[in-house]
Amino acid sequence: MEMDGSSLGKEKSAICTVSPVEQGLVLDIPVKRDMGWMGILAAGFSISNSWLVFLATLVIPLVYGPMTTICGIFSVTIAYIPIGLTIAEFISAYPTTGGQYHWTSILAPPSVKRVASYMTGFLSWCSWLTITASTQSAMAMCIFAIVINAKPTTVIHKWEYFLIFQGQNITAHLINLLFQRHLTKLYFFGFLLSLVAIPVISVTLLATSTKASSEFVWTTVVADYGWPTGVQFLFALTAPVQAFCAVDGAVHLVEEVNQAGKIVPRTVVTSLVISFASLILLACSVLYAITDLYAVLATPSGFLVFEIVKQGTGSAAAAIVFTVLLLLAFPVSFTACARVASVMGCSLGRDNILIYSEKLSMISQRFNVPVYALFVDWILISLIGFLYLASPLAFNAIIGVSGIFQQLTIAIPTFFLIYRLRSPSVLPKDRSFRLPSWLGWTCNIFTVVWAAVTTIFFLFPFTEPIAEATMSK
Repeated sequence: MEMDGSSLGKEKSAICTVSPVEQGLVLDIPVKRDMGWMGILAAGFSISNSWLVFLATLVIPLVYGPMTTICGIFSVTIAYIPIGLTIAEFISAYPTTGGQYHWTSILAPPSVKRVASYMTGFLSWCSWLTITASTQSAMAMCIFAIVINAKPTTVIHKWEYFLIFQGQNITAHLINLLFQRHLTKLYFFGFLLSLVAIPVISVTLLATSTKASSEFVWTTVVADYGWPTGVQFLFALTAPVQAFCAVDGAVHLVEEVNQAGKIVPRTVVTSLVISFASLILLACSVLYAITDLYAVLATPSGFLVFEIVKQGTGSAAAAIVFTVLLLLAFPVSFTACARVASVMGCSLGRDNILIYSEKLSMISQRFNVPVYALFVDWILISLIGFLYLASPLAFNAIIGVSGIFQQLTIAIPTFFLIYRLRSPSVLPKDRSFRLPSWLGWTCNIFTVVWAAVTTIFFLFPFTEPIAEATMSK
């Protein structure tokens, strides 16, 4: 895959015509550009849905204590400000569907261009496959939480989890195939539902719960896992990083947006601001509602929020209502993620990176979607589901790498941007989103360092001493 950065850089980012570099293979029909700023904002927020991911992965930081959880959320929120600004600046200069791997090919030296762009492209595609899978697995936990509440003696079998997972996988890809024209409406529904659900859940918990003490929330650390407190804190960042790792979702939908070079950077920043505010509000309300931490951690379904709401409100009905809100929001999220995964597969096909690239790059005239890319993604995500039957630990390890992969795909082109000294020859001055030089350098360096540090620690087992059963946790 050879991409000429100079030819792409000559394009005005505000116009956002699909570059010859990105086309690779000619599409059967042009992609319809029907998303405005609100449409791509709704899509971007539905893809990331940080609040849902936080609630689904709450067990990861909470085992180390409330203080580790809340401080981790604040830390990651601050960390993703420079990361988001870096992405916004990239997309304003180079609005391409391939995103990070196209940027890498443009910026990397000729000697490593092919290897670096291939690696970035594969990591990006794999991350979206695992993000989609992780969202589907979270919805299964919501369902089991309601079932176990109705019948506490229920024993959840792996095959039941597997069937729910595969049902969601089929649903997500069928919606993308058959209802592509209505996806924007679905994104709007998910966006509005989130804007309603977040304050309703938060205010209800704050208004009705017997509050935990501030000392419990802000100073309690559980140190039973063998690692120093500082190392445990880094491990606990896994969950909030997962909550923000899909921040680049809107980047890969630029072909559906008019003037993407102007609109998508604003979308990335706005979506992050909404995610920051909603996540901090929700985290504080959830943690202050805990009255029995060990009962929460022992929740049979693994979906801790059900038990927290039940403790906080004293009402199982309230917990069921809140869980139903999540069950309405999750399908929007995993459908949107499946859409991005298929677009990435199609983009890699157009650049002749994958086998059967000609098929993967094709856009169906009937459905106006990359049918073969959707089908391949469905197969691959289904295989991830089959892995759960063999080893739930291996399944969790696979879907857990999404945050690591995504951070690496952002750090790689950023590293090469630093290597190029942020030169105007590779970062055009007429881009619509332009950071002051000092701020751009700060954001870029932080993005690379953050990815390096978190990648190292996220690969560690969460408990010490290390045993065979915990190596992939």
